[in-house]
Amino acid sequence: MPKLQGVGDSEAAAQLRRGLMPAFGWLLCLVAALVGSAWALRYARREQVLDHPEERSNHAMPTPRGGGIAMVAVMVGVLAWMAFAHPGERLVLLAMLAGLVLVGAIGWLDDHRPVSARIRLAVHVVAAVMVALAMAASGWPVWIWGLALLA
Repeated sequence: MPKLQGVGDSEAAAQLRRGLMPAFGWLLCLVAALVGSAWALRYARREQVLDHPEERSNHAMPTPRGGGIAMVAVMVGVLAWMAFAHPGERLVLLAMLAGLVLVGAIGWLDDHRPVSARIRLAVHVVAAVMVALAMAASGWPVWIWGLALLA
């Protein structure tokens, strides 16, 4: 085991793990997002979940929809782990997780069949209010949970 300056042998391994585990976690999230995006792309093409060009579109060819589901899945895992690892922030993290699931679900539904803009907006507002209320209840500064409402 390498010697770290000012750290005893018993603490060196723990300190190295603390430095490596976040990097491993980020790498794991990246790989999961890439694999999930590839899966979502194959699914969209197979099921013809495509965004066809219109006069207001930025693309000229049909484009697969639904790739964001991979990011949602990764973030659900991250937020669940963080809620477990940081009990002091659990209320806010679980509110973020619930809001993410709501927004992800309405996005997935909209990718498969049209959902009115009013319903999508209502779901986004509910998600933002849930997070802001959890932040307020947890004693977060007003300016932070105010930003959550504006987002």
